[in-house]
Amino acid sequence: MQRLAIGLVLMAGLADAAGGHRLAFYLLVLAVPAIAAAALSALGAAFEPGDSRAVGRAWVQAAALLLVLVSAAARAPGRGDGVPRFAISALVACLVLYGAQGALTAWPGVRRRLAAHPLARL
Repeated sequence: MQRLAIGLVLMAGLADAAGGHRLAFYLLVLAVPAIAAAALSALGAAFEPGDSRAVGRAWVQAAALLLVLVSAAARAPGRGDGVPRFAISALVACLVLYGAQGALTAWPGVRRRLAAHPLARL
């Protein structure tokens, strides 16, 4: 569910960059239940032994949900023609949050590969 949420938010950012603000709004609205489900799934995993990062994932999903809700509410169709700056800022902050989560998730594997590389020992 988390990949679906990230994909929807990423597509909303791409639609915003291309000038499709109405499409970005609807993609963000679709992302809300996906992010909520991902947050609940991570919270459920936090209560099971063995997954030490589940609480952190739940907090990231909760912050992403807040940012997506702010961005979607600020760009609602009845609010006028333009998209407020804080709506775009909230969307960019959500993308940065997901990017940081991905980087932190991938870092142990990158670190192992660097340690195993023969030039890393020089």
